[in-house]
Order: sequence, then structure tokens, then C-alpha cells
Amino acid sequence: MASDPKVLLVWGQYPRWMPPVQFSSRQVTLAARLKVAPGFKDQGSLNFNYFSSFEPHGWLEGGGFDLGEYCDRLGLRRDFDFIVVLADQDMGIFPSNVKSFGCPAILLMGDTHHFARPISTLIDYVLREGFCAVASQFTAHHLHWFNKAGVARVGWAPGLMTTNVAQAPARVRKDATVFVGHTWKYHLYRYELLQLVKAARFPIEILTATREEAAERYANTLISFNCSLNGDVNIRNYEVLASGGFLLTDLLHEASGFATLFRPGEACDCYAGGEDLLSKIDFYRRNPESAIAIALRGQKLFREQLNAERALQRFRKYFFEGDDGALLLPPDPRLDEALDPNWRDRLTVYEDVQELHRRNPSIEVRVDSTASWFVASDLGDLSRVRVVTASSDKEAGDYAVTA
Repeated sequence: MASDPKVLLVWGQYPRWMPPVQFSSRQVTLAARLKVAPGFKDQGSLNFNYFSSFEPHGWLEGGGFDLGEYCDRLGLRRDFDFIVVLADQDMGIFPSNVKSFGCPAILLMGDTHHFARPISTLIDYVLREGFCAVASQFTAHHLHWFNKAGVARVGWAPGLMTTNVAQAPARVRKDATVFVGHTWKYHLYRYELLQLVKAARFPIEILTATREEAAERYANTLISFNCSLNGDVNIRNYEVLASGGFLLTDLLHEASGFATLFRPGEACDCYAGGEDLLSKIDFYRRNPESAIAIALRGQKLFREQLNAERALQRFRKYFFEGDDGALLLPPDPRLDEALDPNWRDRLTVYEDVQELHRRNPSIEVRVDSTASWFVASDLGDLSRVRVVTASSDKEAGDYAVTA
């Protein structure tokens, strides 16, 4: 393989919101046009144009399209060494006829932690189009489902899609908690926690901002609050550490890989629910030197191990060069499970419960004792779910699994 392969990147995200990864200097980038969710009339208020100067080689509309025909219309030769497609149900960019290029194709998973059937949609797409590998940044705990479906080569690429602003951390900080981001309808648990902080009368600032403005806030405010949308290791974790902020975020399951990367207690701290969040805010307000010490260690960790340049090197070595020594996987024993003919039934249950988990502070799943195909560990990465074995499918519960 050439040291600088020719790459076709299909970036299923608005590039001025999340800039495309530059895998190669010989890269052709096709990117999605902005699609604003219903109910949002003021696009500017969402700060979607962080990177207003970026222009892809071609703009894409949502939906399926023939990738070969599209490249032909642009006058692009089909002589690529690799195709990388970032896809999810958010922007809905699913190019077809990928096989016609005759080169390896890699799927870069977008959001698989919300929307209807987000994982199964991507699995079906991967199998239909013949992708040779799948990579995840935000939801590594979902990689085992691709294994179960027969995808042989999967990998974790944490930090690959981050764009961070260098910031000198302040030694003296404002006594407050800051949150930069959205609290709209998809983020119900996050919204609930922020209301708890307000009700406790802790000083808190909630805002949207450019990345430069956010970095300045993280560096100069005592506590930087984060809460995943639904068990994902979101970009804000990286942004806070890069800025020298003190990251206080929700405790995620081990399979997410968060603890492996961010070292809670050393480079950040985590809370397990609303009561614990309030307790930790109170503690760090009374002990600001502890928060600042953790923040400085977090910034050092980011610079040495979690930056995008390091992630890109690892990605290229594993997915482009075939170096198995560069493979990174989360600590998830489910990746070692044998193929299961019932994987699709199991995944249907998982996706149903995952969406309930996004919308509710706690979920109880009652499983009929005769449902032998059900595996409780499938739901283990949803931190607010409790699984109960029931003697009858008529027993009450938030979600019922029957034989």
C-alpha cells in the first residue's frame, strides 16, 4: 500500500459542524448538507458553522444514492485505495454500489445510541454493501453486535473525530459549574440533572458557544459538567480535558471504554446519578485545589494519549496497513462471544430498551423465564436498567421480553 493512500471519504455529517478527518493528503471528501431537526428555526443559534471555510469536493443530500454514478458526475476517477463512510440515521447518508470501486471499504459508525434501530440499520448496510471493517469512536460498546452479525474486522478509534482548541488552564477559577451544549428533547436525562443542580442553588452556567469560547469557559471555571446522551463517550469529554477543564461526567459502563481512556479519579471524576452529582459538586466547591489538580492531570493525559493525531496514526496502521498490533478494543468480553443465530432478536430488544433508557431515569425489564434466547449481559451497558426474571409475561414492568 502507498504510504499516502488515495482515500474517498463520504462524510455523513455537516462538515462545518464536525470537520472531516483528513486520512490522506490525496483524499477526496464528499459531505452532507446541513439538516436541522424539526422545530429549530434559527440555525445560527445552534453554532453549526464552527468551520465556515471548509468546502468538500461534493455536497450530499440525505438518503441512498449510487456512489459510483455520483463520482462519475463529478468527474472523479474510481482509482481509490480505500473508501471510508461515516454513516448513521441522523443525516441518513447511505451510499450504495460501494463494491464497484474494487477497493476496501470501512464504515465509521456515527451515532448508534439514539434513533429507531440505529445499530441494526448500520449492520444491514455493512452486510449489503460488503464493508470489510467497522470502526467506532463514540459507542465502542456496540461493536460486539457487528461481530455477532459476522463482521470480522472491528476496531475502536477514540478521539479520531475531535477538533480541540489549545488553552492555558487557569490556576484560579470561577466558583461555578459550566455546561456548554444542548439540553433539548434528545437529552432528557441531562436536562433532569441540570435542573437538580439549579434546584440545589449551586452556581451554574448553561450555554451554547463556539469551540474557542467553550475552551475558555472550561479553563476558567471550576467544574465542567458533562452528561452523555445515552451511554456514549461524547466529544465534550475530550474538549474539556484539552482545555485544562475539570471534567465531571456521568459514570459509564466499562464496555464503553471511558474508564480506560479518561481514568476517573485521576484525570476526571464521575457521578452515579443525581444525588452523587450534587455531592461531588459540593465537595469540589469546598476543595477547589483537588478539582484543579485533576484538571491539570487530565490535560496532560489528553496531550500525551487522547489527541486526534494519535488516534489517526492508530487508525491508519490498523485499518489501512493491516497492523494488528495497532488494534484497540474496549474491555468488553462480549466481543469474544461466538456467533449467535438469535443475535437479531437480541439486538431488537436492546435497541428498544436503549431508546427507553434515553428517555427515562430508570428502566425495569421483566424477562419471561422461558425466553432462553435472551442474554441479560446484552443490556449491561445501559447503566440505569434493571433486569428481573418473571414467571409470567403478564407481570408489570417498563419493558417485557417474552418467549
